[in-house]
Amino acid sequence: MNNILLLGIGGTEAFVMLLLGLAIIIIIFLVLRGLTLWYWKIDTIVSYQAKQIKLLQEILEVSKKQNENVNS
Repeated sequence: MNNILLLGIGGTEAFVMLLLGLAIIIIIFLVLRGLTLWYWKIDTIVSYQAKQIKLLQEILEVSKKQNENVNS
């Protein structure tokens, strides 16, 4: 805290600068995250995986019904 006061920055100004710095870091993080997701097509991959899981569940249900019919 003494170093901040030596630079002529008061407590309120230091707090505002801290909040501004954190806001800038968060914005940069969100932008870079969005670019990364877009570049690697992660959103598309996740949606395809969800569709694949749904189809596999349907196949499992059908095969269970077929096994029940064969066994009875």
